[in-house]
Amino acid sequence: MKPLICWLLKAPLVLVCVTAVMWSPVAQGESTLAEAFLAQCLHMQSCAQAKLSSSDMDPAMVQMIQTKMQGQCEAQLPKITEMQAQGSEHADRLRQCFEAMAVLSCEQLEGRPEIAACSPP
Repeated sequence: MKPLICWLLKAPLVLVCVTAVMWSPVAQGESTLAEAFLAQCLHMQSCAQAKLSSSDMDPAMVQMIQTKMQGQCEAQLPKITEMQAQGSEHADRLRQCFEAMAVLSCEQLEGRPEIAACSPP
């Protein structure tokens, strides 16, 4: 079972929970493209949520953004799964890129690092 990490966001109080990616197959290179994408996407969302919660943005705007973010990663899964099923030549490279991004800290991601797995061959 993968651990669950939760944050309590202020104004309005919202409990955000995501499955931790640090202990998931993504960190170990054993994931499918869809699993790697979902872990990376949820991680990026959690970083965005954390940044939102520490901003001085209007609470109504924060709530609107949080609402729009809900389900966005899952909504893209059919496209990712189709790409994997079609045997896209780029699927394995994308999986490696998503895995590499999923294990970076929010601070590292914010610095827009060069990620070898995401660079063109």
